[in-house]
Amino acid sequence: MALWSDLIKILARKVWHQRHAGRECDSRPAKHDASVPTPRMTTAQKLAIPSPKIGMTVYDTTELGLSTYNGSAWS
Repeated sequence: MALWSDLIKILARKVWHQRHAGRECDSRPAKHDASVPTPRMTTAQKLAIPSPKIGMTVYDTTELGLSTYNGSAWS
């Protein structure tokens, strides 16, 4: 059963690549009304993150603003 499933996935991938080969990037205008959801948390919750990644951004509900981790501190 798994063999058939893998075979179908491989064939589907090949067909997709054949149909989309050589196509340029989407030429539609970019949407400027899109947004990215940002995690919301208190300062205490933010400081309790065990190992935040550089560039991680959260909305601090205590300070009422965005806060980004720069590798050594939140700013």
